[in-house]
Amino acid sequence: MENIRSSIPASRQILAAVFDLDGVLLNSEWLAFQVWQDWARLKGGTLSEAAFPGMIGISAEDTGLYVMEQSGVRFDLAESTAWTWEQISARLETETEPLPGAVDLVRRLAGCGCALAIASNAYTGYIDSAIAGLKLLEYFPIRVGIDQVKEGKPAPDVYLYAASRLGVAAGRCLAFEDSRVGVQAAAAAGMRVIAVPGALDHKNGFHKAWQVFPSLVEVEKQLHLLLN
Repeated sequence: MENIRSSIPASRQILAAVFDLDGVLLNSEWLAFQVWQDWARLKGGTLSEAAFPGMIGISAEDTGLYVMEQSGVRFDLAESTAWTWEQISARLETETEPLPGAVDLVRRLAGCGCALAIASNAYTGYIDSAIAGLKLLEYFPIRVGIDQVKEGKPAPDVYLYAASRLGVAAGRCLAFEDSRVGVQAAAAAGMRVIAVPGALDHKNGFHKAWQVFPSLVEVEKQLHLLLN
């Protein structure tokens, strides 16, 4: 990687790319929502599909609070986090896959000499398992989870810490996000943000993104322009 990066033109603006995980690289957000629906039913409530967009990108604790609000039931946050984590982890092994264009984009960025990192509101153990499942560990030596920083998104902490560990100024990083809170976090860190909203999400509210694309496939087509 060092030899590749040494050949990067001095005029190039972008030296690193920092990815959110769920909904950007990994097709897992709807799966997680279904698990939370199961949890709400287990506690005697109902979680409508209309609640899905509000859960995108937020932390496990905030998700639990949101589910309480939307389902009308009360429960212990630690218990809900442990139960949903176990269920999601088990289902990820057989039911999820990379989002279209994700693997190709990661490999192309690495081939262009970009340093890569993950910055997620998930816990580090989950990130490690998910990236291993995608067979992308070699591309992401830096993986920052919510348990490594003081505050999760929409605070910029995970992005600032990722940039620090990469040794690249935040202003020379591209961030890839699918949620409003994630876009807010990366923009607050000073990164150029590429938003890729999910198919089930409405597309407004991404005004802090540098650019918005329908998929990572389309991002790759414009990658040369985005890096320069």
